[in-house]
Amino acid sequence: MTLVEVAVALTILAGLTAVGLPALRDFVSSRAVDAHAEELVKALRLARSEAIKRGLEVTVCAGQNLESGSPSCSASTAWQVGAVTLVDYDANGALGGNDFVIRAFNGAAGVSQVTTTTKSVTLARTGILLLANGLAVADGATISFIVKPLSGSTRQSRTICLNKQGRVSVSRGEITCA
Repeated sequence: MTLVEVAVALTILAGLTAVGLPALRDFVSSRAVDAHAEELVKALRLARSEAIKRGLEVTVCAGQNLESGSPSCSASTAWQVGAVTLVDYDANGALGGNDFVIRAFNGAAGVSQVTTTTKSVTLARTGILLLANGLAVADGATISFIVKPLSGSTRQSRTICLNKQGRVSVSRGEITCA
């Protein structure tokens, strides 16, 4: 190979790299957001299912100490760390007393934050979404979680909507739940 051929090959390689790397970064970021959103949806659906099956309140809360083997509920709304699904015998929206963990998951690397206003979600034995005071949420009310990537555009975000009946839906981008 001549020096000119090597130079041409390197120029082509540099051009492909310049075009391909941002797309690859966005793809990896999007997959991290998808993975975290899928885990959160699984946790919310499991909570509804277990609440109906067991006839007890089941709570999903923002987690902490998830890798220690003794996960617990966080006092914050830091859902990007992960979440804990628990049978909530004392109906306080947190892990304690005789409550026990059904499932916990760690947050996905590549997720910068999960925007929501709640630190826990409780589903009644009927599958209906409850407020922290134990009352059912108002008709038409929803709780939303917006999972955001570390980098990239808002279209890579995912919005998870949880309605009064405890049903979960996921949408691309940052939307308002209806």
